[in-house]
Amino acid sequence: KMLALFDALEEWFNREDFNGCLFINAAAEFPDPADPVHAKAASHKQLLYEELRQLAQQAGAGKPGELAAQLMLLSDGAIVTKQVNRQAPAATQAKKAAALLIDQAVVE
Repeated sequence: KMLALFDALEEWFNREDFNGCLFINAAAEFPDPADPVHAKAASHKQLLYEELRQLAQQAGAGKPGELAAQLMLLSDGAIVTKQVNRQAPAATQAKKAAALLIDQAVVE
């Protein structure tokens, strides 16, 4: 289930109207954490983190919070990479890295 995030990113990246993440862009435009726009962007990212943490916990990750944070970094990094370099296989590369992290983190 966690890897499905990167499949969704790939679909999104291939849309003609892809212009990066509204929340990443908003946080960059309004860098003060106290700004309501920044706070809303941070809240959205926190919700995604919590969803990934729950999925990691359900999958048996020894440190679900750590795995979720790593997957968020890969996801956000892929988004920005694709936004800056339209030709980059960002989602594919992030998914490969995520699979390695998940394999390492999930206790059988």
